[in-house]
Amino acid sequence: MPLPEHTAHPISVHSTGAELIAAALGGAIGGSLRHAVYRLTPIPSLEFAWNAAFETLAINLVGALFLGLLYGHLSARGGHSLLRPFLGIGILGSFTTYSTLVLESSGIAGESGPESALALVLTSLVLGITAYELGHRLASGANPSEIR
Repeated sequence: MPLPEHTAHPISVHSTGAELIAAALGGAIGGSLRHAVYRLTPIPSLEFAWNAAFETLAINLVGALFLGLLYGHLSARGGHSLLRPFLGIGILGSFTTYSTLVLESSGIAGESGPESALALVLTSLVLGITAYELGHRLASGANPSEIR
């Protein structure tokens, strides 16, 4: 069965070597950028899980906004076939971090209780979806006040 024209997952089963290289190069850049942000704002100890969680939340929200801008631009204007693998999957995919959110949520659950960890996860998801939608609407020319 052929894939639909627009799938939720931006890379098809027919990825080219160029797409894989673009994603890998972008991933090296995005991971390095995230590491640089963490180095610029050092956390004194992992026992301060909330401090680290806010830093990760900020990174993830910036990444979600830029992902929305990228996909909004691509949906409205198109672009080079390597933009999604390089910028979306590579740079932004490795700049943002689900695994660190999970790690920090686990630390917060131990420090402040599971309710606090759940609040962090839900806040991250709601704000991340909102940031993505805002970016998508801004880049595609839609009215930003009509965020779903």
